[in-house]
Amino acid sequence: MTPALPGRRVPTPADVVLVGPPGSGKTTVAALLCEDGSSEVVDTDALVEQRAGCTVAELFATRGETHFRELEAQAVQEAVRGTGFSAAPGRVVALGGGAVMTPRVAEELRRFAADGGHVVWLQVGAEAVAERLAGGDRPLLAGDDALARWQQLAAQRESTWAELATQVVDTTGRPPHEVARIVAERTRDEDVADRWPLGPRSGLRVAVSTSEGGDAYPVTIGHGVLDDLALLLPATGAVPPAALVVHQPGLEPVVERVRAVLEAAGTPVHVHGIEAAEAGKRLEGVAGIWEACAAAGLDRGGLLVAVGGGACTDVTGFAAATWMRGVDVVHVPTTLLAMVDASVGGKTGINTSAGKNLVGAFHQPRAVVCDLDLLAGLPVQDVRAGLAEVVKCGYIDLDEVDGWQILDRVRAGAEHSADPREWPFLAELVHRALRVKARAVAADTREAGVREFLNFGHTLGHALEKVEGFALRHGDAVAIGMVFAAALGQEHDLWPGTDEVRGLLTSVGLPTRYEGSATWEEVRVAMAGDKKARAGALRFVVLEEVCRPATLDAPDEALLRRAWEAVRA
Repeated sequence: MTPALPGRRVPTPADVVLVGPPGSGKTTVAALLCEDGSSEVVDTDALVEQRAGCTVAELFATRGETHFRELEAQAVQEAVRGTGFSAAPGRVVALGGGAVMTPRVAEELRRFAADGGHVVWLQVGAEAVAERLAGGDRPLLAGDDALARWQQLAAQRESTWAELATQVVDTTGRPPHEVARIVAERTRDEDVADRWPLGPRSGLRVAVSTSEGGDAYPVTIGHGVLDDLALLLPATGAVPPAALVVHQPGLEPVVERVRAVLEAAGTPVHVHGIEAAEAGKRLEGVAGIWEACAAAGLDRGGLLVAVGGGACTDVTGFAAATWMRGVDVVHVPTTLLAMVDASVGGKTGINTSAGKNLVGAFHQPRAVVCDLDLLAGLPVQDVRAGLAEVVKCGYIDLDEVDGWQILDRVRAGAEHSADPREWPFLAELVHRALRVKARAVAADTREAGVREFLNFGHTLGHALEKVEGFALRHGDAVAIGMVFAAALGQEHDLWPGTDEVRGLLTSVGLPTRYEGSATWEEVRVAMAGDKKARAGALRFVVLEEVCRPATLDAPDEALLRRAWEAVRA
């Protein structure tokens, strides 16, 4: 990464809270983020000293740590909420190293993150911190063995920092200006909470923009957030004069909720059902939607709403891209797979006898609402299948902003319950996976570069779906495909992590071996029709290491066969 030039101003961030151990540079970085005066910096230790009329060290000595933590928690709450501070458009808060261990502070940061704020964990290694600690006035690090004490405290607090952080930046070996620039670049997204208001049930938000310009759109994640649709429509444009809700079988109760929301906003609603799963993604399926659009009198001001899984969002999105040469679409995904993959990013398409999604268009939705309550009636294996796309995002997060946390949470989830719906951090996982995808879409909307990395596991996965007549779940096929891709990379002397990928996927109940009857020759032919192929040569996404995806063109046929053997039952 190119260091910032001395004196160079960094972009003004949105509201940010910096957490991390003593010596990580929180106070210095906060000051740099606010050096142009458009944001306000708040150091909670300084705030406590101001209120107490003495230094933190003196406060520890005279009143003890418990009293200090009480004052600190009050200072954090005031700083994060802005009570008594100026109305500057941004506010950067530097927390003391141990503040997060106070339950009241941790809860305040969870609320802050849920409202769209950024909690940035500044990491630093022990080897880099010794010089920074020299001559410091930190009461918990007093004495001759300050570094050993620092390591002990960091170990105790690390899991809490990891849980609360929405961004992680390693400061080791980086000058403060560069750290500030990285933090600013990762936190300067739009204030989604202000632009697209949340409903009373609240939720998490991701703003998705494109590399082609135009307005960003909101993705809302949470329990009971379907009613947010009533808030999103006025906030994202004019209320449409007519809407067509396209849905898969068995989702009539959800359709009625959507109908009620739209009609309450003054939009007449028409309803059209399609076949389940991939059967609805044929030319006949999209033609049926076009006919329904005509019957509903849907003009260019109209709205399509997809209620269903990934196949439904794919075909409805394609219909929206082509009806009247483009109308608005809102996605209400009802499967975990659709929430973290198909509904976001603007890829639309239908299947042909030649392959999956070969006919399609890029057409971004106006909004996406991921209501986790809609997962309640699904078979558990369908929910697990969605985790394949979550795990994929963990392995290919080139920015290393969310990837490691995704993988850690999935491991923790596997130990917590066999049903992902029972994981207390499922909303966070969906949020992090969507942030990975949103960054790729923002950088490379039409998949000419880094967005290709989202295809990790998909070259073989799509081929397996085709040879199985689309009877194999997409997530299951991608899980097998990720093991294949990891093995292929390992055969090319890249990251030797095939067993790690297999183990993680197995732990959450996903298949890692193909048990069907198709031969390698049949699968090889199916892969040759993949959209990512170039000049007839196969193209795979592989891993140089975790969060270091790469593309591999025209791999050796012998190595392809060896990778295939790694996923054969």
